[in-house]
Amino acid sequence: MLQFLVVIMGIEYMQERKTEKALDALKDMASPRALVIRDGKEIRIAGIEVVKGDNIVLQEGDRVPADATVLYSVNLMADESLLTGEAVPVRKSEWNGKDEYSEPGGDDFPYVYSGTMIVQGNGIALVTQTGINTEMGKIGKELQDVTGTNKANWKWVSW
Repeated sequence: MLQFLVVIMGIEYMQERKTEKALDALKDMASPRALVIRDGKEIRIAGIEVVKGDNIVLQEGDRVPADATVLYSVNLMADESLLTGEAVPVRKSEWNGKDEYSEPGGDDFPYVYSGTMIVQGNGIALVTQTGINTEMGKIGKELQDVTGTNKANWKWVSW
C-alpha cells in the first residue's frame, strides 16, 4: 500500500510541475514583448520595460508597446480598432519631420499607438509616450475618473 502511495504522490508531483510550466508559458504569451534597438543592438524585452526615446522594431503580428512616431516603414498597417472602432486597418507613413501629433484614426499618419496591432509590413518607430501618457492610458485614466466620480457622488433616491 505504501508503494502505491509513493507512486500516486510522484504522479501528482509531475502533473503539478507540468501545470506550472503551462501557466508560465501562458504568462509569457500574455505579456507583450517588444523588439528594441539599444546601443545599436536589437534586444527583446518586456513591453513594460520600453522607455521614451527607445527605437522599437515593428513587425507583422506585433502589439505596439507604446505610442511612437514611425521613422521607417515598408507597407506598414495597424489595426487601431481598439482605440477608434474602425473596422479596417490603417496605413502608416514615415514621419517627414514636420507633421504634428494627431489622434488615432485615418490613413497615412506617421504615428502608432500602444495596444494596437501591426497587421502588415514592418518598420521602426521612436517611442514618444509610455504608460498612462499613451492614448490607451488616457482612456484608462478617464474611465477610472468616471468610475470614481460615480461612486463618490452616488446618492440613493427613495421614492
